[in-house]
Amino acid sequence: MDKDRDIYLVRHLPTEMNISGGFMGREFDPPIVDQEIEGFQEKITALMPSMSLDSVSFYSSPALRCRQTSEILQKTLNIGDSYIKLVPDLVETDFGEATGLTVKQIREKFPEVHEAWINDMSRVAYPGGETYQQVQERAWNALQEIIRETKDDSSVFICSHVDVIKMTLFKAFEIPISQKKFFVIPNGGICTLVLQSNELKFKPYR
Repeated sequence: MDKDRDIYLVRHLPTEMNISGGFMGREFDPPIVDQEIEGFQEKITALMPSMSLDSVSFYSSPALRCRQTSEILQKTLNIGDSYIKLVPDLVETDFGEATGLTVKQIREKFPEVHEAWINDMSRVAYPGGETYQQVQERAWNALQEIIRETKDDSSVFICSHVDVIKMTLFKAFEIPISQKKFFVIPNGGICTLVLQSNELKFKPYR
């Protein structure tokens, strides 16, 4: 049986496009903005007493914003320059022709597709994009591979994007994809899981 471990799913810190409301997708790769870094570091510092940092691994989406967030996380944890493994399947949702547009612009350009997407996100994609079912499949496969690779670690930090994190959690806890809009993970947000006896659970804080 694999060793129990904590798994931290971390959403990257905000970029200018997060603030403006554009769908970054995969075509845009902006850096993070500075104003949220200090608050993120304070949050990590507050969590450190509950963390097991004897043997730690770091994984990240290849996106610049995720790599930068992972580096700040490492520095705050005093881990040093540990290797951050980049995982292609942790990349942002492919929004196809909706990439770079705001919700208002998407409604105007793809009114029928947008309405269908709102009503059935698991199976409807914007032209040239992917469905959330597809996002979930690749995100879940990536997590399972990470779990296999980190069987000797005490903690695993995975920095990715909001949709990837949501779809992973929904798969783990059998939550319908239709509930996506009711589940909020802010930039710099952390979802903490514990893998016990090969079963994922939310980790409580005391």
